[in-house]
Amino acid sequence: MVEPLDYKSLWERAEGERRKAEDERRKAEDERQKAEDERERAENERDLSRKNTQPSTFAEFIRMSHFHLSRPLSVQTDLELCTKGPLTSPVGRSCPTFLRPWTGFQQLQEKVYAKVLDLLEPSEEPSPRLFTSIAGLQNLQEELHLGPLASEEDLRIYSSLAVENQVHRILERLKSIPGSNVAFPRLGGVSFENHYNALRERRAPNRSRPSSSSTRSNTDGFCVHQTAGGQKELLTTMEYKAPHKLTSQQICAGLREMNLWEDVVQQTTIPVDPEEKLQYIAKLRVGTIASQAHDAMLKDGMPTMVVSTGIGQVYFHIPEERPDILEYFYVQPNIDVESIRHTDWALQPVTVIGRMLSFCLMSLTSPARSQAWRNRAIHETHTWRVDVEEILKGFSEDELRSNPSGSEYFPSSPLGPSPARPARVSCQDGLTSPPLSDHSDSDNPPGHQRKRALSQVLSSPTPGPATRSRTKKSMQSSAPGPQETAEGTEAMEYCTQRCLLGLWNQDKLDADCPNVTRHRKSSRTQYHMINRADFLRRVKAQLDESLDHYIAPTQILDSSAVLSRVSLMPYGYTFVSKGTPDEHRDDTIREAEVYGTLRPYQGSAVPICLGTIDLQRTFFVHPQICIKHMLLLSWAGKATDITQIAPGEPWESYERAGKAIQSKILGYTSMHPGNILWDPCRRCIQLVNFDSPNCRPRKLFRAPPGCPGPKKRSATSTTWPTKRRRVR
Repeated sequence: MVEPLDYKSLWERAEGERRKAEDERRKAEDERQKAEDERERAENERDLSRKNTQPSTFAEFIRMSHFHLSRPLSVQTDLELCTKGPLTSPVGRSCPTFLRPWTGFQQLQEKVYAKVLDLLEPSEEPSPRLFTSIAGLQNLQEELHLGPLASEEDLRIYSSLAVENQVHRILERLKSIPGSNVAFPRLGGVSFENHYNALRERRAPNRSRPSSSSTRSNTDGFCVHQTAGGQKELLTTMEYKAPHKLTSQQICAGLREMNLWEDVVQQTTIPVDPEEKLQYIAKLRVGTIASQAHDAMLKDGMPTMVVSTGIGQVYFHIPEERPDILEYFYVQPNIDVESIRHTDWALQPVTVIGRMLSFCLMSLTSPARSQAWRNRAIHETHTWRVDVEEILKGFSEDELRSNPSGSEYFPSSPLGPSPARPARVSCQDGLTSPPLSDHSDSDNPPGHQRKRALSQVLSSPTPGPATRSRTKKSMQSSAPGPQETAEGTEAMEYCTQRCLLGLWNQDKLDADCPNVTRHRKSSRTQYHMINRADFLRRVKAQLDESLDHYIAPTQILDSSAVLSRVSLMPYGYTFVSKGTPDEHRDDTIREAEVYGTLRPYQGSAVPICLGTIDLQRTFFVHPQICIKHMLLLSWAGKATDITQIAPGEPWESYERAGKAIQSKILGYTSMHPGNILWDPCRRCIQLVNFDSPNCRPRKLFRAPPGCPGPKKRSATSTTWPTKRRRVR
């Protein structure tokens, strides 16, 4: 008998198999989904890695630089962990009469930045990827170890690596873009240097006394432009102030439109009201940095300068027609970025890198002011005589650390909420530079004013104290014509030593001198038309009339000596001047005496010395180097390391020069490469730099009665290196 089917069991078995199949299907689906997720995650990681490691666009670079290098910056609040010491003293420096806002600054920055965007963020084609990757910026952030700023050195390191280096990279990439030379004609060769030592050449350490005065500037950094000929010219300067010594609250409270001279420097009483006391302290500290900036800008002839605390930057500007006015614009980039509501802030000059980039590009269109302008400006501005630290000692520690009302920072110039890209400026607009100040009310364009003859300016009477703030036209007219300056110095070669020796002896001209045609003028004479005394008189008269024509610094030896190329017109005598400040006048006289002792060897062992002159005006090369005296010499060659001259070169001339000097001079022991000049055309070595305090003609060393004479140097004490032998 057939058993009945157990439908329930069959159903349960079928249901179990169905559930099992469903589980297997679900498991397979989960595994497939997991594999898909893994693939997608791997793809995302590859995309992220590729995005992080690929070069960035300009906008990406600006944005990520802000996130990784600027936003993490902070200030050490524990003063026990911070460096001590006051701000640089303003005593003895020039002081602006008025402080006022630089109202045209933001507009200038936006115009320059728009030109950069035209090149690096074009609207109608993909933006070029030329800049550091996100990963590279992350690595730089880790290397910087962005702890709280506690010293000036912390700030210098941060500013150099996180700001200046990044701006320099942008400038380097920018000049590779087609059309950049139209928008920014002088873009190539722009770089940053730390301290003025970077601008000078090697020099023997033969000075045993201080070479700087108490009023010299301590400018920390420079933006420079290197010309095609290799000569460096200053564009603008930077000064760093530790943020715990000059807080953002003090800047906000003290940096305001005012008569700085009357309201701060000349104020004879200290306020009694607690709030007025705090305001006075803030103004005094701001006045200190304003005076330092003003002094450096006048001596450098720079229209602009920036003072940075890391957290904020103060951009300064001196109107050409009003050197008694210092204009300012203060920014705190981190707060400025946060205040912008839209997301396109990287396309506007608001970050610290964006602002510094625009500032450097602005300086390309702002040539240095003339020597005549600098001398007149310094003469017509006040000098700070108040000891700030002595005044601050009269306040309590609580008062010095407290912040007055009005010390909060608000974005100076909000850039508007519109996410639209800022209006572009055509690259062709770069050919015409806008004025740096919208306060100018000049009737004539700057170019026309610069072409006025310097004699017109220098012959005008010097205004008295009552009219010092009304010198607009005279200040503008004293600017040099750039073409005249370049034509005066760069177009003329140095005269030969035989030529200048003939001038000294009033002998025949050297037919091989590149300037012999000018020496003759229109005659056919074979002799020099002027003598040495007439030469010195004419050189002094020419330089007293103008220090902007036919003279150009060529080499900074140290803080007390500068070499310049000088041409005496219309005769064309072109030679070297070794300039020194007032405090080193004795060095110049002593070195001339040494050259006089070496007269028989001039033109062979040493250059030809044509004499010395004292300048009526100051020749400003750098805030630390203000030239008043000059030693006039023939060009003798380029500095060289004697050990690097290949065998077969005229070692005999070197040994002969050394023996000649040893026979006549005491104390010349330094054989630093800067003292050895090699002329490859004449194949001759000559020795220079006899300005050491120990360097004297032997005839001057006569011991008084009862005193021993100078000791003779032993044969083993000589510093003349021996000839290198080639090892075979």
